Amino acid sequence: MYSGIYNIKCIALKIRLINKFYLLFIEDWVCNEGQFKCHGGPCLEHSLICNGKIDCLDTWEDEEGCPFKCSIMAETCECKDVHINCTGKGLHGIPIDTERAITW
Repeated sequence: MYSGIYNIKCIALKIRLINKFYLLFIEDWVCNEGQFKCHGGPCLEHSLICNGKIDCLDTWEDEEGCPFKCSIMAETCECKDVHINCTGKGLHGIPIDTERAITW
């Protein structure tokens, strides 16, 4: 009774793995002008860069180096990588709700 369900799941998993393998090992992606090229493909529209979602497969290239909110207490401060910028915000230290790795 259950063998059909497992076969379908197995087939779906194989297709997913084949598609992922195919996308990761294509070296000659050619993007249209104005598109961002992920290291292993695919090409992305620039609206997908720094949008808070990882769109480059198995990498963070499309989100790497993008500014993000790292403090609820100091929402106007901006973080990038492991640095916080609170210039002109009247703060004299790193907000206490930021991750320990964040520095000035």
